[in-house]
Amino acid sequence: MNVQEIKESKDWLLKQLETLGITAIDTPANYILIRVAQPKKLVSYLKQYNVYLRDRSQTESLSGCVRLTVGDQLMMKRFWKIFESVPAKILFTDQEQQKQSHSV
Repeated sequence: MNVQEIKESKDWLLKQLETLGITAIDTPANYILIRVAQPKKLVSYLKQYNVYLRDRSQTESLSGCVRLTVGDQLMMKRFWKIFESVPAKILFTDQEQQKQSHSV
């Protein structure tokens, strides 16, 4: 993998997350931070699919965040396919879920 390939994968994934209404924080490094309602449950859910994220929610300024290391396009498409199956209650607060259902 080269730097350009990672950058392209990261840009693609950030756009995908945005389409779901997920808050994602871009970084200058090879990872992104994803803010979710239940980070521990997300880490646990994805682990059953051999997808490993770091729970960063214990860090004061990263409340609700998990860290995802960005890989090549194939890895990120695999991640996305699994991520789309995550139950909304893990990703969104009740308020966020209500807001999304009203905007549809």
